[in-house]
Amino acid sequence: MDAAGSSRSPSRPLRIVICPWLAFGHMLPYLELAERLASRGHHVSFVSTPRNLARLPPRRHVIDLVALSLPRVEGLPDGAESTNDVPGDRQPQQSYTLVSPCEFCA
Repeated sequence: MDAAGSSRSPSRPLRIVICPWLAFGHMLPYLELAERLASRGHHVSFVSTPRNLARLPPRRHVIDLVALSLPRVEGLPDGAESTNDVPGDRQPQQSYTLVSPCEFCA
């Protein structure tokens, strides 16, 4: 929304890159945000790991899916690409969400 309260898209489409936290509780809302932006004519790239991109549900709008392979991280299981791949006892005890992405799509 602009200062006048309008939710119109800019006159020229924006180029937007979305790189969500690697947990499906974050990825799916950001995918929804990506689809809403794409439905308004913006060019959206959604960046995640190859396996996470393969796990996403079908998309209704054209979104570029960009696969980014992660290096091995000491202390995490080989091939871990999301919190789904990490045993519960090895995940952080606390996480924080600062903003709900779809607040901007209403």
